Formats: sequence, C-alpha cells, structure tokens
Amino acid sequence: MLGTALFTIAVVAGQSSGGLVVDRAGLGPAGPRATTPPRVVGAVLMLGAVVLSVAPSVSTDAPVVLALLPLAAGLAAATQQALNGRVAAAAGGSRPGPSPDDEDSVVASVLPAATINFIVGTTALVLAAIVAVLVLGAPDPLPSAWYLYLGGPFGAIFIGLGAWVVGQVGVLLLSLGAVAGQVVGALVLDLVLPSAAGAPGLPTVLGALLTLVAAGVASAPWPLRRSATRNRRSDLPS
Repeated sequence: MLGTALFTIAVVAGQSSGGLVVDRAGLGPAGPRATTPPRVVGAVLMLGAVVLSVAPSVSTDAPVVLALLPLAAGLAAATQQALNGRVAAAAGGSRPGPSPDDEDSVVASVLPAATINFIVGTTALVLAAIVAVLVLGAPDPLPSAWYLYLGGPFGAIFIGLGAWVVGQVGVLLLSLGAVAGQVVGALVLDLVLPSAAGAPGLPTVLGALLTLVAAGVASAPWPLRRSATRNRRSDLPS
C-alpha cells in the first residue's frame, strides 16, 4: 500500500533512531554507548541518503500514517539485533564478542541466535502459508528460477554475522552498515543486471555514495572530555 520507496524510508528511519536509543540504553552486549554528535549526524545522513536514493519512486495514495508500521518494524529490528548480540555473547562466554581469530568460537556463539530467529520465523511463515493455501489455493507452478530460493540461506548468514558484529561495533553502526550495503549492492545489481525500469538515475547513485559517507561519519571517534570532568572534581573541597 505504501510502495517500496516510502516503506524503505520508514524502515531506515526506525533502524537509525532505534540504533541510537538501543545503544544508549545499553541493550547490546557491549553495554551503553554514548550518543555523540558523529553518531547522530551519521544517522541523519543515512536517512537523507535513502530519501535521495528512492525519492523519484515515492508515490502512494495510502494514508501516510501507515508508515508508522514499517517505522515500528525498524525500531524492532534494532532491538532484535541487540538481543541477538546478547545471546551470541552468552553462548561465546563472558566477552562482548568472540575473538575474530577463533572461528569455532564465532560459529558456536552465533548458532543459537540464528536458530531461535529461524525457528520463530519459519513457524510464522508456515502458519501464514497454511492460511494462504486455504484461502487462495496452492501456487501452481512453484517458481522455477533457482536464485529465488537463496533468500533463506542468505538470511541465516545475515542473522549470524549480525549477532557477532553487533558485539564489536554496536547496533547503530551495524544498522547503518547493513543499509549502506543494501543500497550499494542494489545499485550494483541494477547496473550489472538492468531491469525494465532502466539504469539508476543520478539521485540514486549520489544517495548510494552518501550511505557510505554516513556510515563513516557515524564511526568517527569523539572525545568525551572525561579528563576535564575528573579535573573539575579534583578541585572540589574534601
């Protein structure tokens, strides 16, 4: 009802703002992360990049209030990534994340999060499929293109990698990096395998490049001036 463009903008808005809130609340395995100016600017730039990329496609007659649903989904996704990271950290020991040099530890830590996600997801899809078949009938025939069945394996890889990466960089950077990868990857696919819609326009290309800038800005270090705070405290009378 919203169209892909507006749906994408709402989801990214939810992921970006949710990443800031979840990191600040310390729901991720690495604990609280300060809401620094670079992180806020990076989140805003990412939203702007997505808007720039998909703006030519925004067209809907549906009430814009429906955008609150994918916005809530983006917020939920940010929370899910944090909790997946906690599960991975618990499975891998007391560390925020397993050592990247210990492949067995990485696999062991991410399997529980990926397994739980896909048991719940598969159950929901099976129930939805049963209802769809009862109401609409079974698909005839099933899709024959082999690559259409890669979504499941790719999804498992994404959940597993996300559960590990979130312990290293936090929810916000994971969300922004994933969005940048989606936009840039989609741009590459459109250039290599152009669809009936034709080659991407200049706004789409600029938006894709801006997603990389946004992720880089959000990851920039920021001095917290803790030493200045300690110095002020030391000047107080005993």
